[in-house]
Amino acid sequence: MSGERTSQETAPIDVIVVAFPDGVPRPEGFAELLGLCEQGVIAILDVEFVVADDQGVHTVAAEDLPPVEGLDLSLWAAARSDLIDADDLAAIGDELGPGELAVLVLIEQRWVLGVVEVWRRSGARLLLEGGVPVSDLLAVLDETEKD
Repeated sequence: MSGERTSQETAPIDVIVVAFPDGVPRPEGFAELLGLCEQGVIAILDVEFVVADDQGVHTVAAEDLPPVEGLDLSLWAAARSDLIDADDLAAIGDELGPGELAVLVLIEQRWVLGVVEVWRRSGARLLLEGGVPVSDLLAVLDETEKD
């Protein structure tokens, strides 16, 4: 079997971006991500640390961040894939305040693969996949509450 992946083997991809107002990442969330990876629930495709400073908005290598107690930043250096583009960086920068640090995590939702495979074995076929932005969902919910 080749190392190539097909769309049938790739689960939905999501991105989360979390900002730390004091510029210090918290280890608890990273520990939770690792646990989900170890359980096979998710795969981490990219981790990028982003800062806005006097040089503008840019990514920072994990190993260049100050040490954080309880957080092994070397683990996250290996997860960097450089998949973030200039538009993503600008969008994050628009939301970052002075001194804040953001972490972008690109996640493959691996848990979905088992569900889809069970359905395929029973004769079903996958028609569509993809995420719904939370803001879109909230807008629809707001509209239904008005009716």
